[in-house]
Amino acid sequence: MGRIILLERHKNGQVPYDALMLAPADRAQAALERVVAEKPGGHRRVGQVEMARAVAEAIEQGSHLICEAGPGTGKSFGYVIPAIVSGQKVIVATATKGLQDQLAKKDLPFLAEAMAGLGITFSWAVVKGRQNYLCKSRLVERLEKEGLVAQQIALEGLDYELPEDLRLLAEWADVHPTGDRDDLPAELPEGLWESVSVTGMECPGRDECPQAGDCFAMAALDAAADADIVIVNHHLYGSDLALGGGVVLPDHDVLIVDEAHRLEDTMASALGIELAQGRFWQVQRSAGSYLRGQSPRSKADKILRPLADQTKRVQQSLDRTDVGRVDGAGALGAAFSAAASSLAAVTKAIRASEPTSPGVLGARARVLRLAVHLAGDVGMAVEPPDGYVSWIERDSDRTAYRIAPIEVGPLLAEQLLGRVPVILTSATLSVAGSVAPFAERLGFETGDESGPLRYRALQVESPFDYRAQGRVYVAARLPEPRSPDYQARALVELEALLLASGGRALVLTTSYRMLTIISDHLHDAVPFEILTQGDLPKLRLIERFEEDETSVLVATMGFWEGLDVPGRALELVVLDKLPFPRPDEPLWQARREAAEAAGRSAFMTVDLPRAAMLLAQGAGRLIRTTNDRGVVAILDSRLFKRRYGRVLLRSLPPMPQTTSLKTVEAFLRR
Repeated sequence: MGRIILLERHKNGQVPYDALMLAPADRAQAALERVVAEKPGGHRRVGQVEMARAVAEAIEQGSHLICEAGPGTGKSFGYVIPAIVSGQKVIVATATKGLQDQLAKKDLPFLAEAMAGLGITFSWAVVKGRQNYLCKSRLVERLEKEGLVAQQIALEGLDYELPEDLRLLAEWADVHPTGDRDDLPAELPEGLWESVSVTGMECPGRDECPQAGDCFAMAALDAAADADIVIVNHHLYGSDLALGGGVVLPDHDVLIVDEAHRLEDTMASALGIELAQGRFWQVQRSAGSYLRGQSPRSKADKILRPLADQTKRVQQSLDRTDVGRVDGAGALGAAFSAAASSLAAVTKAIRASEPTSPGVLGARARVLRLAVHLAGDVGMAVEPPDGYVSWIERDSDRTAYRIAPIEVGPLLAEQLLGRVPVILTSATLSVAGSVAPFAERLGFETGDESGPLRYRALQVESPFDYRAQGRVYVAARLPEPRSPDYQARALVELEALLLASGGRALVLTTSYRMLTIISDHLHDAVPFEILTQGDLPKLRLIERFEEDETSVLVATMGFWEGLDVPGRALELVVLDKLPFPRPDEPLWQARREAAEAAGRSAFMTVDLPRAAMLLAQGAGRLIRTTNDRGVVAILDSRLFKRRYGRVLLRSLPPMPQTTSLKTVEAFLRR
């Protein structure tokens, strides 16, 4: 970034005003207000200005900030504009691809044009996971194989043409600047992209890949190294932390985390591992393809057979292990140990080979990387580190062994919070008005008489008039969810609410079981179109919901956050139950045990904060603009009957609350 000049408008035209003479917060506010004034439909938001000033001060002071910014605050501009004018290199991490695309393709291009008029220039870049970019090395390998096929067919006196889809993909890769899958002009046949892309587990990196100088992923990293603002996702940032930091992503001065309420879970996943049979088969297939091309098939099979046998043993051990916590590896650990020995033998054979072409050289580097990464994870599975929990997950066609840190706070405190100032923001970070529980889980010291706070907490109110725009209804007369009468009575209550609202409703459930029960019941009980999660792809389902204003969308946890449907299509949000974590989920079990071992209440420090954030997220689907009106209905009487209900109610948007069905029906009909 160069010297920042803002232009002060006078009656004689524009004259330069040196913004560097202003304090950082004043500089950020000046830029924000002038940009917003130029934006069509833009208007000054007190909360957005307050947030921008706080972000600017945190960047300038090198301190941490936790900012809960209510819906409608305009938090993207509230953090990205002070980041731009700071002159620092900033990484912005988001949880969803939607927000990543909004920043990269909408907000930042607009700001670049608007702020150029203020004498402010900046650059930005987006870094995604490796699998989002076409891999030139795999493309070369695939084309070499097609060439061998062509030679063989030619020897038989026949003509051969490159498959059309592969030819078009190769032509696209030859002229496209980023190689990003999202930029493809059309959908590809199933499996084609997977054959020309790699995951982070198998990419050998700049030093080992023969196509590194022409690599799209490396080009994205190079662009990020030169950019002022770098946009990534939470998981990619966590993966970089797991490698020690500065390995995948460039060094930076500041980290801004949007949608920060999801950071704890994402970091637990990124800092842990997952082992399933598919990873072993992937190594075996890749190694087999490579070794059979470099040596006689019989010799390659002799090397690979023990790995195939041990892979079957791993799968058998996984299938025989009960779902849930795994305390001590036992037979599973023995299977992993044997697989590790087979992996070592395969890796040794690959290292001893001598590649004969660029495609083969790239294949060797990739399979080595894949095998070494798997071997490292297998070693962790045999001896899980202290402070981690292990468990088995199983669905209809897959069993996986997972390890994750019980608490990410100590790891983040050690690897992140001492390195760069961190700014965390979301619409829902507090429990009963305090962000302290959230901060503690992420490794911040909450401070006491012996020392200062390690972060500043800021809660910015939403510009929405919640008292006029909405109501919270608690179905206090329903039995509690564990009662045998709950389901039937809750369905009757739901019918009454939907008839009062004329449809226009989002029904959020806490389980797939209730999703099915509610959806099946409503199809026959109310005269509205019932849209159910799973019937259509998510984006198409939301489009249908917006198109038919009287429709009802029934969905589970994937829709509790991120859904943005302003206007008359959504005037009622119904939550079937309080979203407490399941008592048998292994990671949450371990977190409860850790809380109790530290002398804290597991319910108050683990379950309640989680439920409060999800409840606020679900309720936040209702009011998205200043013109929206409606009701959040919670069909869980514990919110009224239990003492902790007061804590949860204080975490909701500040709408008037009622337990009267007649009152809320009248409000909906108006």
